[in-house]
Amino acid sequence: MSTTKADDLWRGTSDTGSAVRARAATTPAQRLEWLEESLLLAQASGALARDRARRQRQAEEWARLAAASAKAATSPHTSGSSTEASR
Repeated sequence: MSTTKADDLWRGTSDTGSAVRARAATTPAQRLEWLEESLLLAQASGALARDRARRQRQAEEWARLAAASAKAATSPHTSGSSTEASR
């Protein structure tokens, strides 16, 4: 039975020890260049537009829920109001 090192479990992915060490050895300028290339790829593939639309829908949903909550809190006919409970 052979023993397997933790790095061997991730062989073939970008999380191998050698890949992590290679990324750590890059300069800030190289990291920025890689980030720019990644963002350009995400933009070209439509991933940025899809994520922007998803975030917009999420923000609109939160705003709708907040408005509904605020309206319910100020409504005189809120169920369980203190005036109704005391009667």
